[in-house]
Amino acid sequence: MALAEDVKVEELAPGVTLKTFKTVEPQGPVPGFSKASLMEITFQPGSKFGPDTSKTVDICEIQGAPLYVEIKGKDPFTLQPGDVYFCPVGNVETDTNKSDKPSIMRIIELQPAA
Repeated sequence: MALAEDVKVEELAPGVTLKTFKTVEPQGPVPGFSKASLMEITFQPGSKFGPDTSKTVDICEIQGAPLYVEIKGKDPFTLQPGDVYFCPVGNVETDTNKSDKPSIMRIIELQPAA
């Protein structure tokens, strides 16, 4: 993914970096949502983020190494490269990269309308 000059980068936890590439208003109506953001979280080997409570609806795809996911109230599971999954508002999630290679979560975040 090409980086633009206005990419926002922040460290979420040791070894876990969030890049926000852009935030846009939808070109067509998307009932209940006002904006969408294109983001990417990189988990370095052995890194962990969470627990974190989702405030948005996220559509995620995993690239690189597998990512171990723990969601409150559900059995833990491992996402493999190419897997796509959905995170609803209120999801309490902890993600861990148990491999020796970086894991990348590409995200389309849908922000609820006010």
